[in-house]
Amino acid sequence: MFYRYDPRMIRAAEIATERAYGRSQGSCWRYVKNALLSAGLVDSRPTTAYAKQAGDELSSKYGFRRISCSDPYKAPLGSVLVYGGSGAGHVEFRTKSGFVSDFTNPRPSKRPLIGVYVK
Repeated sequence: MFYRYDPRMIRAAEIATERAYGRSQGSCWRYVKNALLSAGLVDSRPTTAYAKQAGDELSSKYGFRRISCSDPYKAPLGSVLVYGGSGAGHVEFRTKSGFVSDFTNPRPSKRPLIGVYVK
């Protein structure tokens, strides 16, 4: 499926990849926030504390929209994937080689997918 979205989304994923570690630092939402800000997709730093709150905040305050996509592997490059589950949840970008937040991974999170977001 084809989605129209801001090309800066891909730049944000590239920024996150440049800054990512090989393993989780437990700071996925912080790294995604920083990449979105650096790419100019948000004009102020998102304030929600938990990764699983990312989609609601990005939609309500920053003009992102949830798209109809339930398979992380089919998410558009640069899109933001938000996951729930216990604790803070998880958030990551879709990249050419897999997924990235504070670390890179060839596979998506195993947590339940809440939604896929683009701007």
